[in-house]
Amino acid sequence: MRQLIVLTQSAVRAFRSCPRKYENLYVKLYRARAVSEPLYYGDLWHGIRENIWKREAIFWPLDIDPYLLARLEVMAQGYIAAFGHWFEGVEIVSVEEPFRIKLVNPRTDKASRTFELEGKLDGIVRENGQLWNCEEKTRGGDVDDDDPYWRRLEIDPQVSLYHVATQEKYGEAPRGTIYFVCVKPGIRPRLATPEDKRRYTKDGKLDARQRATDETPEEFKARLIEVVSKDPDRYFKMVRVPRLEKDLEDSRLDVWDTAQAIIAARNSGTFLRNPDSCIHAFGQCCDFFAVCTNRATLDDPLLYRKADSAHEELMP
Repeated sequence: MRQLIVLTQSAVRAFRSCPRKYENLYVKLYRARAVSEPLYYGDLWHGIRENIWKREAIFWPLDIDPYLLARLEVMAQGYIAAFGHWFEGVEIVSVEEPFRIKLVNPRTDKASRTFELEGKLDGIVRENGQLWNCEEKTRGGDVDDDDPYWRRLEIDPQVSLYHVATQEKYGEAPRGTIYFVCVKPGIRPRLATPEDKRRYTKDGKLDARQRATDETPEEFKARLIEVVSKDPDRYFKMVRVPRLEKDLEDSRLDVWDTAQAIIAARNSGTFLRNPDSCIHAFGQCCDFFAVCTNRATLDDPLLYRKADSAHEELMP
């Protein structure tokens, strides 16, 4: 019996973004050694959020940058203040629950003999007798109530996959997804004014708008608390997005057809590059941009490492 290929939402997203990126990540098993700041923040926040949901003591990494620690501490306090009352009124069914389900052809209802779907459910709650999936999102910028961001979530294939997984595990279709969106405050630590740019008053004092020393982590944390507490609804949002059957049907087709494209690429050994995906938001490059532009190779130990598994995020 041949081993099935694991397909996660991250793998589906990678292939849709760029088949060559998928090959490097999930066929050749290479990972960039450098981790982007948003990804690092997101990983840390995910662990903190799990501690909160499980009502555990929050584990703070010992080697973390003190300014990043201040930001995470303030966000954790704000998260509990914003959503704590809601948590008291619902039943938390599961937190970070892994799942493995069959990939089914929606056109024939037959299970794939090549792929299976795996992932982890952020959280499942029962509210007023109804089951809801819960998803955590972090953003670096504001998101208004009428922002297209919310409409895009209505067709998010990840949520559709998790909806199907929840229904299979619990024998009950969830009502939809509750999104907890946490917006990172844009302020940064204030740095000392360079000596060659400092201005002084007639009595020799530094201009009030300039600094002689860097802002300390404690000062930065106090300023973060002030900013967040003035407008908590700006930084912590809870939005319910129902899932329509048509959305689920479309997502099942999308995932199935993507899986067929993946197996075709694996069989042919042809994983095309997608130059439109080389540059991400805020000017960040794909982890493999240097390789695709022939400025580096995957076997460069300073830039890349071999992963122990195609899906390290699923490992205990």
